[in-house]
Amino acid sequence: GRVELRDGENEISVERGWGYYDVDYVELSPASEPPRLRSMLPKLSDPKATPETRRLYSDLLRLYGNRTLSGQYDEAESDFVRTTTGQTPAILGGDFMDYSPSRQPYFDKPLKDAVPSWIERVRKGQILTLSWHWNAPKDLIDRKEFKKPNGEVIDASWYRGFYTDATTFDVQKALADPASEDYRLILRDIDAIAEPLKRLQAAKVPVLWRPLHEADGRWFWWGAKGAEPCKALWRLMYRRMTEHHGLHNLIWVWNSPSPDWFPGDDTVDVMSVDLYPGDRRDATSAAWEEQLARFDGRKPLALAEFPGAPDVERMRRFGVRWLYFVSWTGSVGPKATLPEVLKGTYDSKFVKNAR
Repeated sequence: GRVELRDGENEISVERGWGYYDVDYVELSPASEPPRLRSMLPKLSDPKATPETRRLYSDLLRLYGNRTLSGQYDEAESDFVRTTTGQTPAILGGDFMDYSPSRQPYFDKPLKDAVPSWIERVRKGQILTLSWHWNAPKDLIDRKEFKKPNGEVIDASWYRGFYTDATTFDVQKALADPASEDYRLILRDIDAIAEPLKRLQAAKVPVLWRPLHEADGRWFWWGAKGAEPCKALWRLMYRRMTEHHGLHNLIWVWNSPSPDWFPGDDTVDVMSVDLYPGDRRDATSAAWEEQLARFDGRKPLALAEFPGAPDVERMRRFGVRWLYFVSWTGSVGPKATLPEVLKGTYDSKFVKNAR
């Protein structure tokens, strides 16, 4: 790993994360200069990508390595950033969670459609990234207090239906039988999300599309059965959306850093990670270097989730050059960040905000 030392005395702490270790000794040596990023052709995985989607991807690659795009999930949180810093995040993050068909029976009023507002935000200069906390197609446990086999009592209510421990839906079994009801329901759900994406395409809005996120953590049902079913689901979604629905406004963002989970260069345009370090000043150099070793010259690297706002200036000193960052919300969002810290990130010369 890399550490940044000041002139004079420095104190370095070695702390335990997951697991255990023994320390024989600590050796410090000068860090080498970070390598220059290899150039990439602006070629999307979808050969039929719309002109505006190709244009956005080309713009992203021109920026990559020079400046980092700022980003914020949720419109209200994005507005908070603008009010606090005077800058509008370059990227706005949204989610199709409530568009999941298995959630619909629980709503007592019509779904609030976010698409018109997203379109308006893009017209005002923001870039749109969308995720999907996909409620399992069926078999929601839907119990407020549910005792797991290990005796742990959890909230397995319907609104947590994207979590592995809140559903018994088996993605591996579903994909193994294309004639089954479970397989049909997977297609039903993908088709449901394709509809608002079509409306975005009709409005000439390209999307940084990040479904099946954090799959290798296995805490979401789409990753619960391991890498192979998840990769198969990704490729099924890719084909269904591009070939069956004619969706060509999508820049496909993969979000599981484990090598065995990668679904293939032919269906991925951006490689991303979600990081929640205990200290937001963390330069994230270990994660960056790990992914750069695999994808330099192949895919641009992005920080798809981060708490508050990263210290981009410090990242640059460590040679870390994420294409973009998108901050999460609530207790790990901008409102939990000191205003001067938030402003420092958005005022950095290495950060590009909305025009």
